[in-house]
Amino acid sequence: ARFFYCAKASKADRNEGLEGFEEKDNNFGKLSLKGITDLRMDNEQNRLPNKNNHPTVKPTKLMQYLVRLVTPVGGTVYDPFAGSGSTGKACKPEGFNFIGSEMEEHSCKIANARIK
Repeated sequence: ARFFYCAKASKADRNEGLEGFEEKDNNFGKLSLKGITDLRMDNEQNRLPNKNNHPTVKPTKLMQYLVRLVTPVGGTVYDPFAGSGSTGKACKPEGFNFIGSEMEEHSCKIANARIK
Protein backbone atom coordinates (compact mmCIF):
# COMPACT_ATOMS: atom_id res chain seq x y z
CA ALA A 1 0.00 0.00 0.00
CA ARG A 2 1.18 3.48 -0.77
CA PHE A 3 -0.12 4.95 2.50
CA PHE A 4 -0.57 3.47 5.95
CA TYR A 5 -3.24 5.02 8.13
CA CYS A 6 -3.48 4.27 11.81
CA ALA A 7 -5.45 6.21 14.39
CA LYS A 8 -3.68 7.51 17.49
CA ALA A 9 -2.80 5.01 20.21
CA SER A 10 -5.90 3.83 22.05
CA LYS A 11 -6.04 3.99 25.83
CA ALA A 12 -5.71 0.18 25.94
CA ASP A 13 -2.62 0.24 23.68
CA ARG A 14 -1.12 3.20 25.55
CA ASN A 15 -1.53 1.54 28.98
CA GLU A 16 -0.88 -2.11 28.05
CA GLY A 17 1.57 -3.69 30.50
CA LEU A 18 1.16 -0.88 33.05
CA GLU A 19 -1.39 -2.60 35.29
CA GLY A 20 0.64 -1.88 38.46
CA PHE A 21 1.13 1.82 37.65
CA GLU A 22 -1.08 4.57 39.04
CA GLU A 23 -2.90 7.01 36.79
CA LYS A 24 -1.39 10.49 36.73
CA ASP A 25 -2.46 13.73 35.16
CA ASN A 26 -0.67 14.50 31.94
CA ASN A 27 2.00 17.12 32.67
CA PHE A 28 2.40 17.89 28.99
CA GLY A 29 -0.73 20.04 28.58
CA LYS A 30 1.34 23.17 27.96
CA LEU A 31 4.84 23.33 26.63
CA SER A 32 6.83 26.42 27.52
CA LEU A 33 10.00 27.51 25.78
CA LYS A 34 11.71 30.75 26.80
CA GLY A 35 8.46 32.30 28.00
CA ILE A 36 6.46 31.30 24.94
CA THR A 37 3.57 28.99 25.72
CA ASP A 38 2.49 26.53 23.06
CA LEU A 39 -1.28 26.11 23.47
CA ARG A 40 -1.77 23.65 20.61
CA MET A 41 -1.47 20.73 23.05
CA ASP A 42 -3.62 22.39 25.73
CA ASN A 43 -6.91 20.60 25.28
CA GLU A 44 -9.05 18.25 27.36
CA GLN A 45 -7.67 15.11 25.65
CA ASN A 46 -4.11 15.88 26.70
CA ARG A 47 -5.05 16.47 30.33
CA LEU A 48 -6.86 13.17 30.94
CA PRO A 49 -5.16 10.99 33.54
CA ASN A 50 -3.33 7.95 32.16
CA LYS A 51 -0.90 5.37 33.46
CA ASN A 52 1.30 6.27 30.51
CA ASN A 53 1.40 10.06 30.40
CA HIS A 54 4.11 10.38 27.75
CA PRO A 55 3.02 12.96 25.12
CA THR A 56 4.06 11.06 21.97
CA VAL A 57 2.88 7.46 22.36
CA LYS A 58 2.70 5.83 18.92
CA PRO A 59 0.20 3.09 17.98
CA THR A 60 1.77 -0.38 18.09
CA LYS A 61 0.38 -1.30 14.63
CA LEU A 62 2.01 1.77 13.07
CA MET A 63 5.37 1.03 14.68
CA GLN A 64 5.19 -2.65 13.64
CA TYR A 65 4.68 -1.52 10.04
CA LEU A 66 7.62 0.90 10.23
CA VAL A 67 10.09 -1.54 11.82
CA ARG A 68 9.15 -4.23 9.25
CA LEU A 69 9.70 -1.67 6.50
CA VAL A 70 13.30 -0.81 7.45
CA THR A 71 14.67 -3.76 9.45
CA PRO A 72 16.15 -6.92 7.91
CA VAL A 73 14.93 -10.31 9.14
CA GLY A 74 16.43 -11.02 12.56
CA GLY A 75 17.74 -7.45 12.74
CA THR A 76 18.14 -5.08 15.67
CA VAL A 77 16.34 -1.77 16.03
CA TYR A 78 17.99 1.04 18.00
CA ASP A 79 15.83 3.88 19.30
CA PRO A 80 17.96 6.64 20.87
CA PHE A 81 14.85 8.41 22.21
CA ALA A 82 12.79 5.44 23.41
CA GLY A 83 10.22 7.49 25.34
CA SER A 84 7.44 5.18 26.48
CA GLY A 85 8.72 2.20 24.46
CA SER A 86 6.35 2.15 21.47
CA THR A 87 9.12 1.01 19.10
CA GLY A 88 10.34 -1.71 21.47
CA LYS A 89 6.79 -2.93 22.01
CA ALA A 90 6.40 -3.22 18.22
CA CYS A 91 9.69 -5.10 17.74
CA LYS A 92 8.80 -7.99 20.04
CA PRO A 93 5.96 -9.55 18.00
CA GLU A 94 7.90 -8.94 14.77
CA GLY A 95 10.90 -10.95 16.04
CA PHE A 96 13.36 -8.06 16.02
CA ASN A 97 15.90 -7.31 18.73
CA PHE A 98 15.53 -3.90 20.35
CA ILE A 99 17.90 -1.49 22.06
CA GLY A 100 16.49 1.74 23.46
CA SER A 101 17.92 4.74 25.28
CA GLU A 102 15.99 7.21 27.39
CA MET A 103 17.20 9.83 29.87
CA GLU A 104 13.97 10.17 31.89
CA GLU A 105 13.77 7.53 34.62
CA HIS A 106 9.96 7.56 34.69
CA SER A 107 9.84 6.95 30.92
CA CYS A 108 12.32 4.06 31.28
CA LYS A 109 10.04 2.36 33.80
CA ILE A 110 7.04 2.77 31.51
CA ALA A 111 8.97 1.52 28.47
CA ASN A 112 10.29 -1.56 30.30
CA ALA A 113 6.80 -2.46 31.50
CA ARG A 114 5.23 -1.99 28.05
CA ILE A 115 7.92 -4.02 26.23
CA LYS A 116 7.74 -7.01 28.59
